Amino acid sequence: MKRLLWPDSLRGRLIILALCCLVLFQAVNTATLFFVQHQQRMNRITLLASQTAEWYSILNGQSPEQREKTLETLGYLYRHKDWRLEFDIAPSFPGPAFQPGTEGPIAHARKLFADALPPGMAPSPPFHAGFVRHGEKQGMQFAVQLDDGNWLCITRHRAATLRQEKLQHGVFLAEFLVFFLIMFCLLYRETRQLEKLRAGAEQFGESPESAEKLSEEGCREIRKTAQSLNRMRGRVLNSIEERDRMLSALRHDLRTPLTRLHLWAEEAEPEAVRDKLLENARQIQDMVSQSIELAGSLNTTEKQVHMDIAAFVESVADDYAEEGRNVALANTELFNSTVRTRPTCLRRCLSNLIENSLKYAGAAEVSLFRDQNGLCIEVGDRGPGIPEDKLEKVLEPWFRVENSRNRETGGSGLGLAIAKNMATLSGAQLSLRNREEGGLCARIRFPA
Repeated sequence: MKRLLWPDSLRGRLIILALCCLVLFQAVNTATLFFVQHQQRMNRITLLASQTAEWYSILNGQSPEQREKTLETLGYLYRHKDWRLEFDIAPSFPGPAFQPGTEGPIAHARKLFADALPPGMAPSPPFHAGFVRHGEKQGMQFAVQLDDGNWLCITRHRAATLRQEKLQHGVFLAEFLVFFLIMFCLLYRETRQLEKLRAGAEQFGESPESAEKLSEEGCREIRKTAQSLNRMRGRVLNSIEERDRMLSALRHDLRTPLTRLHLWAEEAEPEAVRDKLLENARQIQDMVSQSIELAGSLNTTEKQVHMDIAAFVESVADDYAEEGRNVALANTELFNSTVRTRPTCLRRCLSNLIENSLKYAGAAEVSLFRDQNGLCIEVGDRGPGIPEDKLEKVLEPWFRVENSRNRETGGSGLGLAIAKNMATLSGAQLSLRNREEGGLCARIRFPA
């Protein structure tokens, strides 16, 4: 309930605040309108009460013929555009025409009528006032009893009918909705740019090398923020390029000493010492080569293309099957499903995961499916798995699990880190989990 009333997102909060401001604005306008209408109604009551007293003093002493002519003249004179008066002589008080709940205005009108009577007249005659409604018409009516027992009824009709008032209310509501829609569109447009900025910054944080330059659009604050992040991106990329150049130079400079060490080791005696020296030289050379590969695993010039993912996964599995290696294609439910990716990077990622399963479990199962979050490629095995608290750490460079799945096979701890970087370049995310039936499952997910 709290999240509904006060959302967590900036867009939701701005929309709630805008809605509250509009509601408050409309409430103040409505209250002001009702107050003005009330004052206008009281002014009309005051005016009609004084006029009724004047017409009563005139008509009370006239004969029926004179009254008829006078009423005809008055009816002609008071046919105004905004309102009109109707005059009528009734033998009895038309009480049922009055609306209930008008005691306050009636008492006020009676007092005004009595105060407006000319001096010297008899005490105030029977007087009634109220608000009447005849079909679509509504108005205010005063009735006063003449000396001969007849009732003088004066009705002031409003020009606006009930249907017109409903139309005005509809226009009032439509204006509110239009203003809210315009404000919603403006807020959505600005917060959309902010969301793009957030997504770009998040992508840059996960993979600086493959992140694209942030779009410098939107309001001034968002543009300035995007420009600052782009400058930071440039400095980070320069640092990464310097690192790559340093590693490349290191690899080149170490090649000669490693070759010399390898030649000396081949001449060493006894044989056990020679084997250890050669093994250490090989490990050093492998570590340098894999470090260079890791450093370049987030740099690529390959363009993204649309490709049939099911056919791609089948081709990778078939290549291993032709080599006689135990790689099974467990499930390919998707046909004619395309993704936008870098095929070479995705192949390296998938191959690293398959090699990892073959290395530690002797077999690999590849499957392809779609869930609510996107399209997934899974590589599973029946090996020992990885402790739950280290599933994320093994994706970091140089991390090796103590007493790992097969310690004798060795490994530098870079294979999964490189696979993760290749997945990022492919536009996907790599995650690991232990299977309930035993073994490890690596999932490459392309977002929906």
